[in-house]
Amino acid sequence: MTSHPQLHGTGFLLLLKRLVSKRTFEDIDHQLEQLGTEFPLFDHPPLNIDQEGAESLEGLGIRAYQFQVMSCHQGKMGLGAALMKLGFTPVSSTPEQTLYRNEAGEKLMLRMQSEFGGVLLNLVTDSPALLTSIHAQKIAPPAPWQAFPTVDVGCMDTLQGELAFWWSQHWTPYWSRLDENERLQYLQLNNVPAAWKDFLSLHA
Repeated sequence: MTSHPQLHGTGFLLLLKRLVSKRTFEDIDHQLEQLGTEFPLFDHPPLNIDQEGAESLEGLGIRAYQFQVMSCHQGKMGLGAALMKLGFTPVSSTPEQTLYRNEAGEKLMLRMQSEFGGVLLNLVTDSPALLTSIHAQKIAPPAPWQAFPTVDVGCMDTLQGELAFWWSQHWTPYWSRLDENERLQYLQLNNVPAAWKDFLSLHA
């Protein structure tokens, strides 16, 4: 399991552009400036976090890693438990994001965006333990038939549009981590429709 420092924050820039797509690009500059202030790169030891899915923001002048996960609404409880266990408490908040800090001096900038029937959790942090904890939880996204209730996959041969984006960004990273028994349990708990069950077998 490896991080992807070679991306140099590209994924984070794309995420910011999507989150502020209805605003000006000055908002992106403001977000990067704020993160650079909270996670200064210079006069600090190098930060190396070897965690699957975590992306280094060093190339953007930010001493932190970005990690995002699509969660069903119940999944937020797992994040809350991890923050409590590691001693993170909120120190400031805006309508868009909350800054947390613990006694070890580690920080987390958390954004939560409601979309696709769930909540997109975007974490920027310098805490290896927090990223390890979140990854280990295998936080589940909404089931595809819950995220896209109007899509008739019985008439689809390939992934298309928003479903294709959601599938590659959120569903595949989760589904690929489950073993056969975990997958069966997930399908049973979420009452998979027959058409979606066939679609999953083709695009697993």
